[in-house]
Amino acid sequence: MTGWERYMKSRSAVGTLPKERTSDPPNRIVMVGAFPPPVHGMAAVNAAVRERLVEAGAQPVVIDVSARSLERSLLARLRRLPRVLKGLAKVALTRRLRGGTLYMSVSGGLGQMYEVFFAGSRPLADSPRSCLKTIRFISNISAAKGVFKFLDLVAVCEVEGLQLKAKLAGPFENAETERHVLQALKELHSLDYVGPQYGADKKTFFDSIDALIFPTRYANEAEPLTIHEAATHGLPVIAYGRGSIPEIVGSDCGLVIDPAETLAPAALAQIRSSGLEHGTGL
Repeated sequence: MTGWERYMKSRSAVGTLPKERTSDPPNRIVMVGAFPPPVHGMAAVNAAVRERLVEAGAQPVVIDVSARSLERSLLARLRRLPRVLKGLAKVALTRRLRGGTLYMSVSGGLGQMYEVFFAGSRPLADSPRSCLKTIRFISNISAAKGVFKFLDLVAVCEVEGLQLKAKLAGPFENAETERHVLQALKELHSLDYVGPQYGADKKTFFDSIDALIFPTRYANEAEPLTIHEAATHGLPVIAYGRGSIPEIVGSDCGLVIDPAETLAPAALAQIRSSGLEHGTGL
């Protein structure tokens, strides 16, 4: 029994990597690295991670750049080049990999020269917007989550003559909040309510906007998923610094505002100073 066969038996794993689905997988994950055979520490870890992802329902796209042996000479490393080039072509030509997550194990020594190519290849995540045309709020629509602060900002943008569109998404917390928001929809011409967004509709919604406004005042705010979702779509974020938000949103990807401050002036100043109103980015 070979080392690979013993490894696979001990892991109770399948003997071959899963074939790619013809349709988009629910979780687009691209794994770049060494996979058995041959068996060594990093290859075993990568195979174990792939196995766990499959068990969790994901269908990772595997790009195996392992060497054919455990030999570490320069010639042996050069023999990996055809696999690396094939993997780079796969990343560059497969459209459905955009917006996915890149898992890449990093080698030591000369092996890193191949990983540099993948790190510098076409980004898997959506590129940050180069201009801002649409801002949005998506959450449970309530005063605690900051919907009325968002509406105030939209009103100020209209008064200032900024050519921005605003989108509001999510379920209403109660009838009173819904009544106030519906009244605002009549008064704010740039505002559009699109209802709750889930699954593919939610992704389409994120793709249709350029920045997230999240002025939450929720007392128990922790680590809002919506901010992570915005980041995966390359969206800048303007938010109140509640919970872990100051640790998530850095100055390179948005603005964190002190909850004691009024949202609209600080957010508008960020928009103007960053040139967003002229389409130059956040």
